[in-house]
Amino acid sequence: RSPSVSLIVTAPRTVTVDARTGDGSITADDLAGTITLNSGDGSIRTRRIEGTLRARTGDGSIAISDAAGRVEADSGDGSIELGGRFEAIDVRTGDGSVRLDVVDGSVLKGDWSVSTGDGSITVRLPRNLDAELDAHTGDGGVHADGIPGNVEKTDNDDRGSLKAQIGKGGRTLRLRSGDGSINISR
Repeated sequence: RSPSVSLIVTAPRTVTVDARTGDGSITADDLAGTITLNSGDGSIRTRRIEGTLRARTGDGSIAISDAAGRVEADSGDGSIELGGRFEAIDVRTGDGSVRLDVVDGSVLKGDWSVSTGDGSITVRLPRNLDAELDAHTGDGGVHADGIPGNVEKTDNDDRGSLKAQIGKGGRTLRLRSGDGSINISR
């Protein structure tokens, strides 16, 4: 049996964190500031993070709930779930599904990007979000429920692409899947 270490760190709510593990999971709760979490092989779980969150794992899932601010999440092999009030989103997984639950008060302060090489993307948006939707999948369909306004299929027979103005439009919400369906709802 290999030796192992488990650390529990208590910190002030407002803090800068840079946590790394080569082989193990990371959990962070109730923090504000710049939070960077890196695992070579393990899951990452956060709750109630405010500010800038960067979560990266080579092999593992990422679950972020009740976030507020900017989120970068990257998994080489694992699903990613995000929920919260966002200003910026950059999500990538090589192999896994992505679920994004955007709540009221979110605003695109820059373009948002969500991509998976192999997996579905499910996005729930609040009614008051303004964006230009640009969704494409290499193998699967793009379905939008409750997206009023200007919806443009990029090709008559292309169920794998959809562009639409959400609300007043503005910054781009880019969704990409190499192999999987994309579902957007409000």
